[in-house]
Amino acid sequence: MKVNQYSEAARTQAAAWLEPLKKHLQDAGLGHISEIFEGDAPHRPCGCIAQAWSVAEVLRAYVEDVKAIKPAAKETEKQLIRQRSASEISAVASPV
Repeated sequence: MKVNQYSEAARTQAAAWLEPLKKHLQDAGLGHISEIFEGDAPHRPCGCIAQAWSVAEVLRAYVEDVKAIKPAAKETEKQLIRQRSASEISAVASPV
């Protein structure tokens, strides 16, 4: 996504890559995503049938990359870092 500047074409491709996982949600661990998949087609699921970080990453990719919805928390975190950096610089520049 980043390499392609989050273009519409990149978002469309990401959506296409995530599409097969919709069917997988109805397999093995109903409503879950397996831990890992084989690298070669047909990319069979392996490992445990339900893995939280697998679900979390697919949800993150769909929301942030496909739908281009960035969590407000990331912006808040960036603002806090900038504020903290500014106050640290001020403290060093004008010692008490």
